[in-house]
Amino acid sequence: MSKEKLASLIKEQKEWIRACGGDLEGYIARYGSSDQRVSAAARTYYGAGGERIFEADTEALEKYQREWTRRFGTRTPLPEDKSEVEPLNSALNILQRRLVEVGAIRDKIRDDMDDIEELFASVDDAYDSLEDACESVKRMIETVGDSLSRVV
Repeated sequence: MSKEKLASLIKEQKEWIRACGGDLEGYIARYGSSDQRVSAAARTYYGAGGERIFEADTEALEKYQREWTRRFGTRTPLPEDKSEVEPLNSALNILQRRLVEVGAIRDKIRDDMDDIEELFASVDDAYDSLEDACESVKRMIETVGDSLSRVV
């Protein structure tokens, strides 16, 4: 088997696994589980369930990968499947854009918090002043009350 043919088989098997669910959970979601009760028709069509199908598909991929290593050694890397990297790059770009947006929101909140802290300090000062004024008015009322009681 040529290097190109084996690389093609590895790529096709990876694509097949991805199309059938990508991982064990995906296979079970697609084909059902051997633990689930399924109709005889489904059991005939899907065999023993997603677990067995996933096992067979991954074993086939591993067989091709072992053959690759046996024939071309460990120094020749397995063929890259760019379709696996492309969605990750797209996700990374989306996350980086969101990071910039969230950073701008964070900075705005920090600025607003500085304004709120200044406002709170002003409100706190006003509260203290009003509290002092209340105490002064109480003392004045007491003084006036004492004065009135002496007059009467």
